[in-house]
Amino acid sequence: MSQFIEMFKGKAPNAKLRDWVDCDITKVKKVFNAEDTIEYIDISSVDNFANEVSSTISYLLKNAPSRAQQCVKKGDILLSTVRPNLKNIAIIQIDKNNLVASTGFCVLRPKNGFAQMILATILSDAFTEKMMFVAKGTNYPAFHDCDALDYPVYTPNKNGIEKVTALFIQADKSKFSDFKSQFIEMFGNANQPKYEVRKLGDVCEVARGGSPRPIANFVTDDPNGINWIKIGDADGSRYINKTAEKIKSEGVKKSRMVYKGDLILSNSMSFGHPYILNIEGCIHDGWLVLHFDKDIFDPMYLQAYLEQPYTYLLMSNLAAGGVVNNLNSEVVKTLPIIVPSIEIQREYVSILNQADKSKFELKQCIENIDKVIKSLING
Repeated sequence: MSQFIEMFKGKAPNAKLRDWVDCDITKVKKVFNAEDTIEYIDISSVDNFANEVSSTISYLLKNAPSRAQQCVKKGDILLSTVRPNLKNIAIIQIDKNNLVASTGFCVLRPKNGFAQMILATILSDAFTEKMMFVAKGTNYPAFHDCDALDYPVYTPNKNGIEKVTALFIQADKSKFSDFKSQFIEMFGNANQPKYEVRKLGDVCEVARGGSPRPIANFVTDDPNGINWIKIGDADGSRYINKTAEKIKSEGVKKSRMVYKGDLILSNSMSFGHPYILNIEGCIHDGWLVLHFDKDIFDPMYLQAYLEQPYTYLLMSNLAAGGVVNNLNSEVVKTLPIIVPSIEIQREYVSILNQADKSKFELKQCIENIDKVIKSLING
């Protein structure tokens, strides 16, 4: 690695990310008719542990979400433009001719030999920090495709490209199996379950958060204040570990208190994304909280179930709204939930825990690559 860094040290950027990709991405209506079946890829399809597309959702084009606009194929790299801190990035390994991605992705179609260079670049902290800086919006900050495509890069010679590729392969992506498929193999889905199915509201208490208003009157710099949990506090892991803001104690009665071990679910915009709490605090009305008996559910099992594409599709169909879809607590209570024994749930959770350990090894490899990327920019 040190020899690799020395090879590029002091090299000024000589290109932009767009020079490594084919920017001609075909729009869906140029290829498919209203009655054609497409395989839709949205943010719920991305496994950001393995940086792969783990699943798709089938639609007739006429029934597909309005964001289903970009025709993609095996080998394309999908970069989520929303909340870049989460690093929702995936390379498509699925070989089908009817794949369509959400407009929430910047589609990077690598030119020959540049796939690993692109992945190494967009997974780097330097790139993420830049996209976070240019992103617009408060709750759902997003950047434009051109922000990513205009990112400065250094194009090395063939030997340098091969070295980046070799480093990336060291990450051993095969350690990260398709856990969403493995979940279905172990438990089935609500349509074809392998265990008892209950309504979520029968086995969990589901409640909506609340916001003291005007919120500016309740936010405090007091370190002993109550954690004010917002969408932006999600850091890309399965947990909420800390908050950027706190509120005064008198705001609690106008909000909803949640506790370590609870699971919270975003209920608008990028609705349906679940997080496990490692802290206690208050949630605003953009969250739902699930309180549950820890002898019935392991929180990681419940989280994995809610992340399943089939479950997300159910929530999508149940969500109400025009421009912005919303989930309410009564709707979520009607969701079917597979309830295997806690012992079987924990077998699956042990697999996830092993994946988390392997992810740490991947993170170390990416950090090494990140040093290279930063050396290209900073010298």
